[in-house]
Amino acid sequence: MIGGAERLLAQVVRELVEGGWRVVVVSTELQHMGPNDTISWFETVTPEVYALPRFLKPAQWRDFIDYLFASRRFDAVLLAGSRLFYRILSDLKKGYPELAIVDFLFNTDGHVKLHRDVMSLLAGVLCENAEVRDWCLAAGWRSHEITLVESRIDVTAYAEGPRPLDLVERLVIRPEDIVVGYSGRLSEEKAPEIFVEVAILCRQEPRLRFVMTGGGRLADEIERRVSRAPAETRIKVCGVVDDVKPYFTLYDVFVLPSFKDGRPIAVLEALASGCAVVASFVGGLPALVENDVNGYLVPPGDAAVIATHLLTLAADPNRLAALQIAARQVAERNFDRRFADASYARAIESAVERVRRSVD
Repeated sequence: MIGGAERLLAQVVRELVEGGWRVVVVSTELQHMGPNDTISWFETVTPEVYALPRFLKPAQWRDFIDYLFASRRFDAVLLAGSRLFYRILSDLKKGYPELAIVDFLFNTDGHVKLHRDVMSLLAGVLCENAEVRDWCLAAGWRSHEITLVESRIDVTAYAEGPRPLDLVERLVIRPEDIVVGYSGRLSEEKAPEIFVEVAILCRQEPRLRFVMTGGGRLADEIERRVSRAPAETRIKVCGVVDDVKPYFTLYDVFVLPSFKDGRPIAVLEALASGCAVVASFVGGLPALVENDVNGYLVPPGDAAVIATHLLTLAADPNRLAALQIAARQVAERNFDRRFADASYARAIESAVERVRRSVD
């Protein structure tokens, strides 16, 4: 039951399906990434995907959800930020006492307030990073009810190597250029406007080239800001792309200036691609980026500090190369999902077992 974080959740659904689960996806919020919404990411994994805003008016959502629960024999609900489901959990639990409800928390902002209100109805909580786990312990969860499943990727799918020739030609990238990238959702919490501001601040360094991919609510605003930037600002907005991997191969540095975040997949992809990372000191990002090892952590929203780091790296190519080598090494050592100790499926199975024991 999802209301956000679709990219990671699509990976979760894939793991569950591959583990033998029948998964029904219900979304109460559509995140638009250009001309399409992100529901297509789930439709390639499981046949039952219901994006309620696509075909029902909000007043009809509850009736449809009641129909789903009456017609399917759900063992568990994995809740991920849907405000509607927080509101109706009490009714669902009364009607289906053996239902194991697990909440998936990505950061300590946002819907954690709603989480507190329904804690007594939940069988467990999935945490994406250690900061969230510590918050859950402080909130009253017992350690055996918390599962820390840190997001990971298949590092082998991301390649270091020469820049993709088609992108080099299309974006007119010179051999001496240092490409700084942003790939992700264009939404308030990710602060993509800060990336544009950084490009403006760095406009006097001709080797720094800025490239953005992604879509979202702020797409039009980003286009407006870029169109108003000084003429010498070297930034290209590419919009939504079918495959982001070639862009990560193109980037030398990846910048994520989020105001709030969890453990973003984009940073893992950047590190696996050998990009130095400059990211905000928020959420789970300090567990991914180590200052002066594989990148830099900066105060959220501080364009001037980000620009200073980029200008320093432009003046010191050996330092940049060292950060890039370390980035790939850190990804191979720490973020490859082939070597994960915990799994989403096992966490949900444990919650189902606890609920069944309590009902019996």
